[in-house]
Amino acid sequence: MKLFLALPLFVLAACHARPAPAPEPGLEPLRRAHAHNDYQHARPLEDAADLGFTSVEVDVFPGEGRLLVAHHVLELIFRRTFDDLYLKPLVQRLESSGTVLGHPLAEQGGFFLLVDAKDDGEAVLALLEEKLSPHRRWLTRWVDGRLVPGELTVVLSGARPTEALRTRRERLVHLDGRPGEIGRLDAALAPMVSTSWPSVFRWRGRGEQPPDERRRLEELVARAHAGGHRLRFWALPHDDRVWEAVYTAGVDLLQSDDLPRLARFLRSRAEAESEQLP
Repeated sequence: MKLFLALPLFVLAACHARPAPAPEPGLEPLRRAHAHNDYQHARPLEDAADLGFTSVEVDVFPGEGRLLVAHHVLELIFRRTFDDLYLKPLVQRLESSGTVLGHPLAEQGGFFLLVDAKDDGEAVLALLEEKLSPHRRWLTRWVDGRLVPGELTVVLSGARPTEALRTRRERLVHLDGRPGEIGRLDAALAPMVSTSWPSVFRWRGRGEQPPDERRRLEELVARAHAGGHRLRFWALPHDDRVWEAVYTAGVDLLQSDDLPRLARFLRSRAEAESEQLP
């Protein structure tokens, strides 16, 4: 029943989605901003990029030789493709300026495209590699035992074919790791480590953060950073107190469906920090 209820809500959101604000001149990239379910916005990818987000997420199913963008099977009726919504606009930006956001990001890990395989990770990986191969010069890639930084870093989550990726001599796609894999998957294979916030923490922003949960958060951040991974939580509460706690603890990517709100939060924190500098 939940799937049937989700469909009309999705259609309603698509019909009434508002365009994103125009990008500001010289807008600095938000290196800790991750756009969750960006494809449900009026202009997938562009909404997030125009706000300065440096990481976006797209859910895909393999089908008919294409990657179809959808969170639920019922959404496949829209026949929206990864190529049209993400790959083509990314390549257009890269070919016009050599960057995704107008700022070089390769030395900071690149612009992250997180592809969440909702089914058949092996098939999703094969299609991704086929589609990305012509654009390898822009990609962060693993070649003959060496990591080559690129402006675009593609990470596969969800149904992850871990061994298939681990054994690639040349790798165009990387893994979204899990906390239990820190120490087993190196950062060249898994530049990002993600887990569900509710699976680790009970606090949702009401009252003070429990001291034991604060310590657990700080320890997880330290473990991820010691392994060279970026840390991300999915199902992160849309609460400023939670955002403040994870930001202060050093979590690398904060995610939200409300892109303008998260952008405002991160820019206000950056401004406050710059004002405190001598």
